[in-house]
Amino acid sequence: MNKREGTKDKERQSDDKRTSTVTGAVGGRGVGGGSTMHTSRHSVTSSSGVLMVGPNFRVGKKIGCGNFGELRLGKNLYNNEHVAIKMEPMKSKAPQLHLEYRFYKLLGTHEGIPKVYYLGTCGGRYNAMVMELLGPSLEDLFVHCGRRFRLKTVLLIAIQLVSWLNEK
Repeated sequence: MNKREGTKDKERQSDDKRTSTVTGAVGGRGVGGGSTMHTSRHSVTSSSGVLMVGPNFRVGKKIGCGNFGELRLGKNLYNNEHVAIKMEPMKSKAPQLHLEYRFYKLLGTHEGIPKVYYLGTCGGRYNAMVMELLGPSLEDLFVHCGRRFRLKTVLLIAIQLVSWLNEK
């Protein structure tokens, strides 16, 4: 490697570090230092550095995102439980969160269906839904298993689905 290539590599590494700090992806562990939270898709900030949903839910690090918004880890400040907070911009051309809220209410309380605790706004710029934090998604488990499920796993999932449909 010549001197010019070494300099370019150092510049690229420096740029990568700055980019990862701004987007909140420091080491893949969420939000970097500072009092505001940043994401690559939607900026979620407040003047005090703490974003709240309703009277008792504090918004934490981003744990997922989709076409309509993002999913963040949250904390119920009354009982210290972790929750999931779905957020979509209020200026969204096709708001979906209120429809998802109604759908969860129609599904009721069953195993694997998260309880919804709150639907409201967040920071004056987002619609937010606070819900029970469940375990890893089926897709996460699939990826963890090398994108291959054994026959036994597929059959157990099918049995759970059929049992759930029979309850309805």
